Amino acid sequence: IEWRIERTKQILDLSIDLKTPIVTTHIGVIPQDRDNPSWQTMQEALKELADYAAERECSLAAETGPEEPELMRKFIETVDSQGLKVNYDPANLVMRGFDPIAGVFSLRDYIVHTHAKDALGPDKGPEEVPLGEGDVSFPKYIRTLQENGYDGYLTVEREVGDNPVADIAKAVQFLRNLLARLNQ
Repeated sequence: IEWRIERTKQILDLSIDLKTPIVTTHIGVIPQDRDNPSWQTMQEALKELADYAAERECSLAAETGPEEPELMRKFIETVDSQGLKVNYDPANLVMRGFDPIAGVFSLRDYIVHTHAKDALGPDKGPEEVPLGEGDVSFPKYIRTLQENGYDGYLTVEREVGDNPVADIAKAVQFLRNLLARLNQ
């Protein structure tokens, strides 16, 4: 685990050099039980990394997905560092049967980045699909983000599909049209 911590610190340093103060990452699955030894291991490692990020005025943003947002919020609160934030991925939550809109309310104080990615839930897949074709209500999602103070980027992420490049271009147009309607 030490080499991962050191490598992550190097990545945080690089993010400062590149003037990109947010590093997004998957942190692994947070155990449900705080007495699970993995909870403490994750907590200690992320505390060290988050404090390192905070000292450098950047953020280590843990991506949502494997656990419900409320559990992630509780975990982040136990780490207790200004350097640990959230990269909110609504599609990851949908694929696991969680409500991505309700999750914004749980994690609103920590969201510093979000993916614009869509998916079908467990009853229909689960699977990632092109933006606007899944179970994430993007008009409601974006409004909820805005109402809760998020004014950062909506980063299109497309990891699968027959033509991801075309899907990304379509997603950009979808978001432009949606934002124009929402901001009228």
